[in-house]
Amino acid sequence: MKKFGQLFSKLRISAIILVICAAALLVPNTARADGIHMDCTNGKTFLGIPAWYDGMCGQDLEINDFITNLLANALRIVFGALGLVSFVFIIVSGFQMMLAQGNSQKTAAAQSTLIKAIGGLIIGLAANAIVTFIGKAIGLNI
Repeated sequence: MKKFGQLFSKLRISAIILVICAAALLVPNTARADGIHMDCTNGKTFLGIPAWYDGMCGQDLEINDFITNLLANALRIVFGALGLVSFVFIIVSGFQMMLAQGNSQKTAAAQSTLIKAIGGLIIGLAANAIVTFIGKAIGLNI
């Protein structure tokens, strides 16, 4: 059990390092003070999660367009991260089941984690569909 705790401690440290690296990749290349204008490449993603400035590059934006694009990108980032987190928990629950070695309590805990991860994924997909439907209905490109 002690080795299992040490393994998760190392995984937490690795996850923190991964988040720091991801944050460094999400920063735009350049930004100028004469209006909101960024010189960058559209469509960059990190593990399928778009950059916060996606769709705002190479053009001068009015403040309401900037806020709309920023909100749409934030929602895409949140839903993408939700999918990644659900995927990680599904993988973790699979490892927990393999490491249970027939222990009914550990197997039940792993099944509970799996059910919650799949439930979170379904709720996230449904929320994404609802937000996309409402956004397109009011004219946003989400």
